[in-house]
Amino acid sequence: MKKRVLLALMLAVCVSIGLWSCATRPVAVCTAPGDTAEHHYVAGMEALAREDLPLAQSNLERSVYCDTEYVPGYAGLVILYAQKAAHDREAVSRNADREKSLELIRKTERLERCIDENAFILYLAVIRANTAMGGDGWFENAQRAYARAHGMPVKEEALIYYQDVESLDYFMGLAFLKAGEFQQARDSFARVLNAKRQSKWFAPADAAWKKTDKIVRAEAGPTIGDIGRKIAAQDFVTRADLSVLLVDTLKIDSLFRSTQAGPIGPAVKGQEVLPADVAGSPFKGDIQTVLRWRIRGLQPSYDAASGSYLFKPDNYVKRGEMALLLEDLIIRNTGHEKLASAYLGQEKSPFVDVQPTSPFYNAVMTVTARGIMEGAMTGRFQVDDPVSGADAVLAVRALQQRIKP
Repeated sequence: MKKRVLLALMLAVCVSIGLWSCATRPVAVCTAPGDTAEHHYVAGMEALAREDLPLAQSNLERSVYCDTEYVPGYAGLVILYAQKAAHDREAVSRNADREKSLELIRKTERLERCIDENAFILYLAVIRANTAMGGDGWFENAQRAYARAHGMPVKEEALIYYQDVESLDYFMGLAFLKAGEFQQARDSFARVLNAKRQSKWFAPADAAWKKTDKIVRAEAGPTIGDIGRKIAAQDFVTRADLSVLLVDTLKIDSLFRSTQAGPIGPAVKGQEVLPADVAGSPFKGDIQTVLRWRIRGLQPSYDAASGSYLFKPDNYVKRGEMALLLEDLIIRNTGHEKLASAYLGQEKSPFVDVQPTSPFYNAVMTVTARGIMEGAMTGRFQVDDPVSGADAVLAVRALQQRIKP
């Protein structure tokens, strides 16, 4: 079903998308100032960017009501229903939204064929819709749409929402990113950055390039392995993911045994018994190893609802927790227990969100001073933010270069 819908979507566009603006316009039905197809289209696309789908739907539907032949409005609805399908958990509603996305593309077949900016906008819609919905053949469909739109003569002033042709490379970059083609994703974002700084897509492409570049760097090198490379591509790492990374890549069990670095401090209550939420985990063995070494930042915690200590393997790891964990590993490996208090008593912090009185302060200073973790350009460390997969892998790699075998 997925393959049929997505391929039909792409074929409909490839056969007839070239398209339009030559037909005679119908009589306007929206006459109030500002009540225009163009206004509602831009408002709807901006709502889509914020993922406010109800507001986006309201605006985009109003756009094509005001002008029943307004291509950008239909293109926006194609993306809207694709995004709805991506969020739908029920198969029936998900398939219904896919069909609506396809039906909107078919609607364009009744219009005159004219090669102009509308074709470019519709190809962009196909790339974005396929990226959002996924399914069989989605990436090939996106690539075909990109190939057809690339190099198309476009008047940028007619792209009232996208504004720049660089939008094509930006959204294709997101498709490459989803497909795991990280080098190509980075190259796509780089093309946006190299085009013109005043582009609407410069800032999001810059952020996406930095994220993708981290993934590419994290994947490089022979020390990470397949598990590390898979983790590097994730937006955030869970406690189970990090346990696997520590055991598989850092090999903490053999590392601690060889250096005779035993657990530091008293056992955490509940740690001597395997937490109930770990028993059925596919990463049970890795988590048991982490628990055996009582690593700070990955201890079980008391859960009032269940009345027991839980590991919570699916919870994401916070940056503050990652700093505690890395500091713990450094101390055990070097034997320098004074590192645990080396930065206490300082009056001023380099990070506005981590003051010297914070329980994370010493750990944050320990790992940033050694280049194992980095703060943000804003001067914040962001202790409560999730650790991305790339950041976790890069931190473990940096730690590997500093520890004694």
